[in-house]
Amino acid sequence: MVEAVPQLISWLESRGGRLRDIEAGEVAQGGRGIVATRDIAPGACVLEVPFPCLMTCSSALACPTVSAVVNAGPLPLTPFQVLTIHVLFETSKKAGSAWWPYLQTLPHSYTSGPYFAASDLDALAPAPSVHRRVAEAAQRTRRDWHAALPALRAMPFPDDRWRRLGAWRWAAATLGTRTMYLPPGYPGHAGGGPLGPGPDPGGLTPLGDLHNYAPPAGPLVFLDYGRYTNAELMQLYGFVLRDNPHDAAPLEAASFCVAAREARAFTWLRGALDRELAGATPVLVEGLRREEAGQGPPTPCAEVALAWLKEHVRILLRGLQTCDTVLSSLAEIDPERTGVRAGS
Repeated sequence: MVEAVPQLISWLESRGGRLRDIEAGEVAQGGRGIVATRDIAPGACVLEVPFPCLMTCSSALACPTVSAVVNAGPLPLTPFQVLTIHVLFETSKKAGSAWWPYLQTLPHSYTSGPYFAASDLDALAPAPSVHRRVAEAAQRTRRDWHAALPALRAMPFPDDRWRRLGAWRWAAATLGTRTMYLPPGYPGHAGGGPLGPGPDPGGLTPLGDLHNYAPPAGPLVFLDYGRYTNAELMQLYGFVLRDNPHDAAPLEAASFCVAAREARAFTWLRGALDRELAGATPVLVEGLRREEAGQGPPTPCAEVALAWLKEHVRILLRGLQTCDTVLSSLAEIDPERTGVRAGS
């Protein structure tokens, strides 16, 4: 909450943290953010957060309660699961937690993948790649929670709601949207020890996670999230960028094969001429199947055959009347170049 930010800053500064030429406050984008108080030179350090203020896997394992549960479990927990349990446990202690000045500033809900309801997912159906990523995020959250249930039941939470999927979803979304990367070898990086396999989730960084994204010209100070497509941004953070220079749409060979089959079925419905047109389709489909199977591009023979078929189809089109502008444009060829004349 914005009203708790001054308390957070006091807490951070009392532990050696420093803000340089920035301040926290309400902003138009996202409600909260970091604002520059003067011009900042590129590469300047604007925020120092002492490592003990971060919430990481090492701070989780430094907690005797969490460490005992992690070590006693029948199956090793992933670093992400351990940090999620750590966040839940510290939040459940409220003012009794050393991180409470930070935890009380966190949002109560999120718009990222784990929070998408079925109706929200349905709205993404026209964008299959985005739909798939967001659906996977929701499914992964449920799987992680289910696998961590034995550990959650062993934790001394004040009541059962901290063990439920809703609480887990909140903590998982907190980590998914707010942690910062910790390079291997840094204190707190989840390498080795009692933890199961899985990438290091990074660290929750008080005040560092108030920096917003995608800077317009103006006084706000922003994070650089890296090279994420809009599908990845929606999955991880619950937003997209209108002019994202890193956006991309996946093109799968299988989808081209389906389109080619549908085109072939359509052309067969339109008469003898279209059966001639459809003759080129198997060559195209075979080439795409070869690429999908990792067998390389179509053979030179297939390319020659496809080119030959295209030229003959165009010649056939020239001798027929049509009001279809697409078909008319296909008929515009140079007989001298092909060496084949209509009717031959």
